[in-house]
Amino acid sequence: MDQALKKQAEVCSFKLGQMPWVDLNRADANFFQIGNNPLFHGSIWQISRLHAGIVVLHDLRLHHFFDGLFRAQWRDLNSYLAAMDKYYGDQGRRDAEECFRNNARNIAYMAERYPLTQLAVENSLGLVVHTKETFDALVKETLCPIVLAPLPFAASPTSTTAERVRSETGKQTGHHTVW
Repeated sequence: MDQALKKQAEVCSFKLGQMPWVDLNRADANFFQIGNNPLFHGSIWQISRLHAGIVVLHDLRLHHFFDGLFRAQWRDLNSYLAAMDKYYGDQGRRDAEECFRNNARNIAYMAERYPLTQLAVENSLGLVVHTKETFDALVKETLCPIVLAPLPFAASPTSTTAERVRSETGKQTGHHTVW
C-alpha cells in the first residue's frame, strides 16, 4: 500500500464473514472498489449492498463480474434472472436464461447489451469512474453524484504496470502490489 495514502486516511481491508460493522458505521466514508474480477471484487460488492458508500467503478460493463458470481461461483439462476428482469425486462431475462444454460458462451453479447452496471452501484452514495465513456453512460441514469477521475496513465492490455512505468519514465520499478 502507498504510504502517502496512509497519511491521508485510514485504509482498512475486511473479510465478508468477519465484518466489523461498528467500524464501518463510524467511518466518515467507505469506498468500495468494484471491477470485473469476481475473485477480487465479489465480497466488496456484497458488502456495498449491505452498507452504502462511494463506489469506485473500474469497468463500465460488469456482466462478466456477475456471470462469475451468479453462474460460475454461486450457481444461482434465480437471482441472476431476477436482476436481469429488474434492469432489462422480459428480453433480458430470456437472454440471461440462454447465457446461463450455455455456460456463458454468449458472454460478449451479454456484456455489450446488458452491462448490469446499475446492479453494481444501486446502493452507492456516490460514484468515481475512470473513463469519459463510463461517466457519460452513467451520468444520465444514476441519481447519486458521479465524479470522473481519469487514471494517471493509459492502461494497455499488453503491458504490465511495471513495463508501462519503465517506458513512460525511463525508471526501473520495484515490486508493487495492486489492490
